[in-house]
Amino acid sequence: IDTEEVGHAIAEAGGGRVRVEDKIDPAVGFVSEVKIGDEVRSSDMIGSVYCADLNRGQEAATRIRAAYEIADEPPRELPVLIREVIDK
Repeated sequence: IDTEEVGHAIAEAGGGRVRVEDKIDPAVGFVSEVKIGDEVRSSDMIGSVYCADLNRGQEAATRIRAAYEIADEPPRELPVLIREVIDK
């Protein structure tokens, strides 16, 4: 999953700022229904895009769909999430 592309798609649909002066629409968003490594079929829904503007919502959905890589085999290794706590 190209999470950066997902974020840009939602931002451009109004769920974030592309430019500093942009207003954020709190009703715009994306909910993913699958995680990396989940088994999916071609008919499965991978997530939901929420957007009041139909055209912007469809564009975001197209970009998000392209941000997911669906393969015949599961990934050999799942990405390692690194978390660091910084104390001052």
